[in-house]
Amino acid sequence: MNKINKTPDWEGMFRTIAKQAPTFASVEAQKFFKRSFTNQGFTDRALVKWDERKNDTRPGGAVLTSTGNLRDSIEIAKVSNKQVVLVNGSPYAKIHNEGGRIRVVQYIRPHTRNNLFGREIRAQIQAHSRKVDFTMPKRQFMGHSETLANNFDSWMANEIAKAVQKIKP
Repeated sequence: MNKINKTPDWEGMFRTIAKQAPTFASVEAQKFFKRSFTNQGFTDRALVKWDERKNDTRPGGAVLTSTGNLRDSIEIAKVSNKQVVLVNGSPYAKIHNEGGRIRVVQYIRPHTRNNLFGREIRAQIQAHSRKVDFTMPKRQFMGHSETLANNFDSWMANEIAKAVQKIKP
């Protein structure tokens, strides 16, 4: 059979790209969301920087990055042909990502404090409770992003263009 008259296997090429797409999307989304911690803000259409801490106990330290646990807890939960799901299993991820009001009663057990206001002192603290009521600012690091969607669209267009270039007339 003559090579010139051979029809390219378009269906096979698109099937290959479609098979690679969910894996690319999940890994790229995970890297994109983790990059929010480096950027100190979330990128939807443009980068929206996070609010600074009010009581900065770690001057010069990055916001939301004390131990790196919040960033490192971003995991790929589900990958299918129709859906990619990423989750963050950290118990405080939702309040940081969405913001909101925290209202709790904190119960303090009796204990001994060895250092009080920079002085060496042994103070016996009695059991007590206190109400905690404050608003956590929204510092989004995960969610829908137009930039991420555009990155995926660009990847898809690039993969199709590479597949078409492989076909030689």
